[in-house]
Amino acid sequence: MSRLTKILGFILMPLLWIILSYFLKVPENYLPSPLSVIKEFYELKSLFLYHFSLTAIRLAAGMAGGIFIGILIGYLMFKYEQFDNLFQPFAQSIRAIPPVATIPFFLLWFGFSDKGKVLMLIVAVSVNLAFSGYQILYDMPEKYRISLLNLGINRRDMSIKIAIPLILEKILPTLRFALVISIASIITIEMIGSQSGLGYLIQTARTTFNLSGIFVCVFLLAILSYIYDTLTIVIIKKLVYWERRLDYEEVRF
Repeated sequence: MSRLTKILGFILMPLLWIILSYFLKVPENYLPSPLSVIKEFYELKSLFLYHFSLTAIRLAAGMAGGIFIGILIGYLMFKYEQFDNLFQPFAQSIRAIPPVATIPFFLLWFGFSDKGKVLMLIVAVSVNLAFSGYQILYDMPEKYRISLLNLGINRRDMSIKIAIPLILEKILPTLRFALVISIASIITIEMIGSQSGLGYLIQTARTTFNLSGIFVCVFLLAILSYIYDTLTIVIIKKLVYWERRLDYEEVRF
């Protein structure tokens, strides 16, 4: 039943699109038909796939760097109170600023280079993950806290080998949210200050009023988002392997 529901979820939007285009006769100027979008992609598929790959690489680099730095900072904030007091006011001020609002600064500093785009994603992702990681460690279950104290390990003595598994257990929702923010940010900066990527193609198609081209980019973004979101879930579940073992033992019991 769940598999059928998932299949229906995939075909619901295309089905609605077909109904609007071919049965309700919505004009092409407002909603391009599926055939025109497929034709647009087929005629320029090498161009679309090239820019798709550039956006995917930038997104992967920014997410990977942001996750690594964010988890490390969250651990240091929890372990060292002085670092927490020093870093938190600065990070809170950055956290309150939407990533897209910082785009002019990164364009001014780095121009159209990929360094600025990736660095913007790293900052946006790492700040949120740092606070999330810190809060996860601060609110760790009582059973873990007691076990560590019995082993003579307090907050100051906690090693990163202990902290990372605790963070990974609870970090998945924040990672998925960070992915959404990152996709929105990379597309926006590609639209404003880039000559490559899906955002650039969307901006180019907008200026020529090429709705079919915009729809192709939107579908490619949906595919990219689904792939990265699925990979995030799979990787976290692989890393947090003991959670699967606990679930199995509870069912068996």
